[in-house]
Amino acid sequence: MGLTKKQANDFRTKLGKLLQEHAAELGVASIEAKRSTFCDDGGYMTIKVEVTFPGGQSPDAMAYELARGRHNLPPLGTILEWGAERRFEIIGANTRGKAICREQGTDKLYLVPFLTVALKAGKALHS
Repeated sequence: MGLTKKQANDFRTKLGKLLQEHAAELGVASIEAKRSTFCDDGGYMTIKVEVTFPGGQSPDAMAYELARGRHNLPPLGTILEWGAERRFEIIGANTRGKAICREQGTDKLYLVPFLTVALKAGKALHS
């Protein structure tokens, strides 16, 4: 059985949504299907599952908290507005100096430079 990259990505996305729907039942703050690998010829895949327990923080959230003081960033969870209709919640940071923002009402994630986050939040960035 062959497995395409699209099939593998679609499956990982569906699994992630299913896991998140049952997070409360499992007693966790969040559970996500993260990176995956697949074998197109063998028809199998592996998926990393990341779990955050109540009171804990994900690695992305911890990275953002570490960057906050250095870059005068708003608190984790701050809602940034783009135009009249679009709102984004800060949920973490990557290793390249960008905030990870989730568009409200969707599952879409965006990488936003720290300078943009600071300016959108009405704060000056430390140089």
